[in-house]
Amino acid sequence: MYSWNCEDGYESPNFANFFPDDEVAGKRLDELYLSREKLTVTDRELLDAFRQGLRRSSVHPNGLFGWFSTAFGWPKDPFQTEIFYHAADLAAPQEIRYNSVYFGLGNFGKKSDNVLRLFGQILATEPYD
Repeated sequence: MYSWNCEDGYESPNFANFFPDDEVAGKRLDELYLSREKLTVTDRELLDAFRQGLRRSSVHPNGLFGWFSTAFGWPKDPFQTEIFYHAADLAAPQEIRYNSVYFGLGNFGKKSDNVLRLFGQILATEPYD
C-alpha cells in the first residue's frame, strides 16, 4: 500500500525519509535526464533513479518533473504517484513541492483522501495562503 492512497487514516508525506541524500544518485539522475531521448532503462529503474537522485540532482525541478511526468504511459504507475506525493511534502523545497503538485498530483483524475488533505495543507501554508 502506498501513502498517497492509504485507507487506514492519513499517512503524511515525508520528503526527508523518502528521498535519500545521495550525491552519486543525483549525478546518475542528471545523466539520465541528459540522455532522456535514448534511455534504455526500464520504467521501474527510472522510478527508482528519480527517487534516489531527486535531492541531489542539478536539473531544475521544472524540467525534471516535467520530463518525469510524461515519461510513462497511462495508467500511471502507483509508485510514480507515491514519488510525487512525498515530493509535495511541506518540508520539501518549495520548487520541488510546486512542480510535484503541478506535474504530478494535480494531473491525475480522482484524488485519494490523503492527496486532498495534503492539498488543503499546502493551500493553507505560505506562500499559498
